[in-house]
Amino acid sequence: RWSPSSVTCITWDGLVSHFIGQISPVGFSLFVRQYWPGLQSRAFHLHPNLVWTEFSSRLRPFGPKWQSGLTRDEYMKNDMLAQGVRLTTSDQNAIYDMFERYMDMKRARGELDDIDVAARILERVCAFPKVDRIYIDEVQDFSPAQLMVLLALCPHARGVTLAGDTCQTINPGSAFSFKDIMGAFQDGFKGSPQQEAAGQAQLHFLHYNYRCAAGVAFFANAVTWLLLQRFPHCADHIDEETMWQQLVELPLVVHLQGGDYADLLMGTGTKRQSTLDMRAATILVLDPAMRDTLRAKGVDSTILTVNEAKGLEFDLVVICGFLSTCLSGNVLGSLADDESEESQLASFAADDGPGQGAFLKLNSAFYRLTAAIHDLKVLYTGITRARCGCVLLECPATASPWTALIARWQDEVLVEWVNDHTRFVACAETGCSSYVHTTTAGRDRQGPGHPHSVEDASRASEASDEASQSSVDSAIVTMMDWLEEEMEARKGKAHQKARSVLRAEIHRIEGGGELQLAFCKQFKQEFGMLCEPELDWEDEADHANDVPGAVSDSSTVPPKEQSTVAEPCPEELPSILTLMGRRYKSKQPLMDMTASLEELHVFTLELLS
Repeated sequence: RWSPSSVTCITWDGLVSHFIGQISPVGFSLFVRQYWPGLQSRAFHLHPNLVWTEFSSRLRPFGPKWQSGLTRDEYMKNDMLAQGVRLTTSDQNAIYDMFERYMDMKRARGELDDIDVAARILERVCAFPKVDRIYIDEVQDFSPAQLMVLLALCPHARGVTLAGDTCQTINPGSAFSFKDIMGAFQDGFKGSPQQEAAGQAQLHFLHYNYRCAAGVAFFANAVTWLLLQRFPHCADHIDEETMWQQLVELPLVVHLQGGDYADLLMGTGTKRQSTLDMRAATILVLDPAMRDTLRAKGVDSTILTVNEAKGLEFDLVVICGFLSTCLSGNVLGSLADDESEESQLASFAADDGPGQGAFLKLNSAFYRLTAAIHDLKVLYTGITRARCGCVLLECPATASPWTALIARWQDEVLVEWVNDHTRFVACAETGCSSYVHTTTAGRDRQGPGHPHSVEDASRASEASDEASQSSVDSAIVTMMDWLEEEMEARKGKAHQKARSVLRAEIHRIEGGGELQLAFCKQFKQEFGMLCEPELDWEDEADHANDVPGAVSDSSTVPPKEQSTVAEPCPEELPSILTLMGRRYKSKQPLMDMTASLEELHVFTLELLS
């Protein structure tokens, strides 16, 4: 019930229901099913999500034109798409042709879309009392038209607060920056007594992630870093910092070709769970069809789409099948490689000035990359639902084109990669290893590099050795010295895989793993040695099976390229929730945030005063 005299919490759908009643406007799904087939012949290479976003955000933008829409000449003045990439002149004209045709089709069908609904609400709002204060959360999910209506609800320039994150813009049709919102807000008070107050509005940035454990936060930031490196105009840039003076549990990527999602979630054989504790972990999927499949196979847990999970948070999160089913899965691996043709093309497009989009005529493949904008935002949103631990679970039927992306994350010490059933079982029994970071690091979402550099990893390993040297065997200390020396000697892209293997062994030992001299032999066979360890490893490695905890097969070497043949699945698989329960057993508050919280408290008092 609309009651401006009291505190009212209401959704957009609730507002629509109150002022208009029950209505089913044209949304993206209906647009794709009933409108797109009659429009796509004008530009087959453009994705319908890109076109729909133009219809909802660029062609009906903030300001006086949000109801009538821009004229062709007005639209052609700026070749920047709402999603933050540039268009050729011919494609802009094609989109405008589609827009005119879409509006005609909509009128002929007697249907309304969200912008038409917003216009009707605005007509009715004028006759109702206004509110003194309005707080709009998840602002990135609204269209400009919807926000224009919401801003009209409050006539007081000092009574408006909007919050959101444009890196989480995952609703089709929404795409803008906070500068756009600020401009629309101030323009709305021009010529009024409150123009001066509106001009004093400020844009504030939350620099600290207070929800997620450091490992989850670093992983999420790596996703937005890649997003903004390749598509720098697609979201707002924020100088985000994470406090990491604590034990960091790395997120897991469980990548088992030919595996079964339900078996990995529930377990198999005698280890199968009859039911899952819905409080233990939440499963996120891309679409309801995946949820229906999991339900049909007996997965009994909380299963939400990423869109449904927006604004929520959970201790543990499993993201099922994202890389295997997202639209851009075939290009994400290429975008993760700085030297790939796709990455070079994205960089060239990002540097291209207004009106110079002609290069796209020579390489329409660029449009194929733009699907990654939405997918990376969805992945970031899913990861940041996790407070303590996160797992990406992938079971592709064939070899995966996105393994280069996982390899990059692993090389930057962002995730631990499990890509065979044997190692998965071992991880479930032990919880795998942890990694200790000993400094405070921050990063801009657009900034170069990553705090998990080779030098950082080496320093963290040395600090961990110094703290535990008194209680470890001298041979392990010698082994750690060699691992760090070997890793330091290997520079450049050619040694990327070798560094990943060395770093993973360091993590295993730091996590309490026993000395495995067989590792030296296997490493030499695989990569050769640049530094000789001061250990009698050649003779001892032959007797590795006699050493408790020693492993002499390939399980000592971390994941490499996925083969085209799926590995046979063991008859007894534990539930992935068993693994997560052991790995992320620490749920203590992030005490390292204390100083940041105090700083935020002081800042809040200053704003209130």
